[in-house]
Amino acid sequence: MRASFFFFLMLFTVSLVPADFASAASEIRVGSKAFTEGFLLGELGAQTIERANTGQVIRRFGLGNTGILYEALRKGEIDVYTEYTGTISEALLKDPKIKDPEEIKKRVEPMGLVMSNSLGFNNTYALAVTKAFAEKNGLKTISDLKKVEGKIRPVFSHEFVSRADGLTSLSKSYGLDFGQNRQSLEHSLAYEAVANGSADIIDVYSTDPKIKRLDLVILEDNLRHFPRYEAVW
Repeated sequence: MRASFFFFLMLFTVSLVPADFASAASEIRVGSKAFTEGFLLGELGAQTIERANTGQVIRRFGLGNTGILYEALRKGEIDVYTEYTGTISEALLKDPKIKDPEEIKKRVEPMGLVMSNSLGFNNTYALAVTKAFAEKNGLKTISDLKKVEGKIRPVFSHEFVSRADGLTSLSKSYGLDFGQNRQSLEHSLAYEAVANGSADIIDVYSTDPKIKRLDLVILEDNLRHFPRYEAVW
């Protein structure tokens, strides 16, 4: 987990002024994505608001992916949720070249969003293999996958396969062809696949505790393909 610069954004509906948000709202609805870090950050946000606010905090955790949460935010079904800068640029702004946080802040304002203050860690995408597989095949970087290109069994999440900064562009950047053996599953099922030995490589979020629990090794993104995914509210 890297944090070369420390910033934290909170996405709110534009009708709520950040300075008055925690102290003035009678009801605040906190959403989250449907994975461990999303739940944890959602609860952290909810408890922080509860300490500063006399109104009711409603938890709407595990709603789904970015598209679902953004629609909930836009429709007023939630007031705040955890997001990542790389995802905002790619999925909401439709321009992954926008990486500067101040520029992202300006670009989301016309969408009815306000951003404030800092969280401070980078949960980017990464590729991971088991420690045993890495040692057996001498894998340390994504470029090293050329050594096992024809025999590796990849399982990637649906979102990673469909993202502009995901599988297709990664394969192009590194000149990799994962071939006919590639499978696409829900993110949690991809972890199960590598754990039970039916997959050799999966995409992961770089701060996911399952990486350590399953004794996985993250392959270095030596060509710096993946953008930074600074955690934001």
